Amino acid sequence: MLDIKRIDHFAITTRDRKSAEAFYLKIGFEQVLKVERATFFKAGDAIIALFPANEGAKDGKARGPMDKDTIAFQHLAFRVEDGTLEHWQTKLEKAGISTKGPKEHELNRSIYFEDPDGNQLELTHPFDGLSKVQ
Repeated sequence: MLDIKRIDHFAITTRDRKSAEAFYLKIGFEQVLKVERATFFKAGDAIIALFPANEGAKDGKARGPMDKDTIAFQHLAFRVEDGTLEHWQTKLEKAGISTKGPKEHELNRSIYFEDPDGNQLELTHPFDGLSKVQ
């Protein structure tokens, strides 16, 4: 069996590298590395790598927090402290980032928003049962 410690990074292909970089800085990520082929950002233990798309790249993403009609990346969720969703929602809205929610699900409470390429992002805090999953 694999001895996996955690997900190392999440790679996203972007149409406009500068716009995507500005977005991830705006929501609180820190740029930790920039090389010709990618820019890496970190917040807590979460690392995102932005890769510039080729000219004419096709759109292959799902629409909505859970688009069950598309086989694709659905969303990337970041866990936040309990009781901070409204704080983050206000902060995102003040930064000009439209949000949806908070939404109560069976296991968690979340807000949703999109990066400049339309990738679905989620801030979430799990209810008791899922909060034990670290």
